Amino acid sequence: MPTSIRLFWWISVLLVFYGTAMSVWTLMFPDAQYLSFVAKMPASMRDQAYDLRIHLIIKDTLLWGVPILTFAWLAAFKRHNWARMLFAGLLGVNVAVDLLMANLLVQQLIGSALLQDASLLDVYFQNMARQNWLNPWLYLNSTVLLAATGLAFSPQARGWFARPKADLAG
Repeated sequence: MPTSIRLFWWISVLLVFYGTAMSVWTLMFPDAQYLSFVAKMPASMRDQAYDLRIHLIIKDTLLWGVPILTFAWLAAFKRHNWARMLFAGLLGVNVAVDLLMANLLVQQLIGSALLQDASLLDVYFQNMARQNWLNPWLYLNSTVLLAATGLAFSPQARGWFARPKADLAG
């Protein structure tokens, strides 16, 4: 196995491990903003909010972690070229979703500025968006995925995914 493919695999594993660990950390130790938001809720809704948070973290972790590791494993160890392409597609979807969320935030901020009515802004959404854009995980995630994808498409990796001449003749 070429070094670039080995690095591709281990970067993918570390990315998923780090993301999962950070999700568990935020679940176990919520930030002050979340706690103050939940404290303002009626008591009957607090348990629902906590359960929803658990389900969202589990769903988000499974939706990005399982496909990343599956495609990375299939590309690295089974030498499937389509898995390498799908891994690159995940990077494209990840960046597209980040840009879409940024676009929605900008549209909301511009719309409220044009109307001169700050009360139209959802304060919680604004704080959450600002916090997310200041979160290094957003940039780390995209950068690491880009680096892993680059390693999977390096010249060294192309030979790994090319079929031997004996397989093409048969």
